[in-house]
Amino acid sequence: MGLGKAYIKLNRPAEAVRLLRRAADLLPGRVEPYNWLGRTLMQLGQPEAGRKALEEVKRLKAADRGRLPELLGKPAAAPGPGNSR
Repeated sequence: MGLGKAYIKLNRPAEAVRLLRRAADLLPGRVEPYNWLGRTLMQLGQPEAGRKALEEVKRLKAADRGRLPELLGKPAAAPGPGNSR
């Protein structure tokens, strides 16, 4: 992950993309590689691929929000009126 960001800082985005894709593969469920990947692909003029990576960021963040009670050690609220999932 860090090497990919270093390539971005060195203005070598094509090399960064390769490493950020690898980081995303090695760190499934982590937002950061997809965020950097999406932004870098957009910079390279690949908006569709960039959007796809950024959509993964949104999906992962939503999944984390759904797990928040679990992560905080609190029971999740039961589904019911006004409290559906």
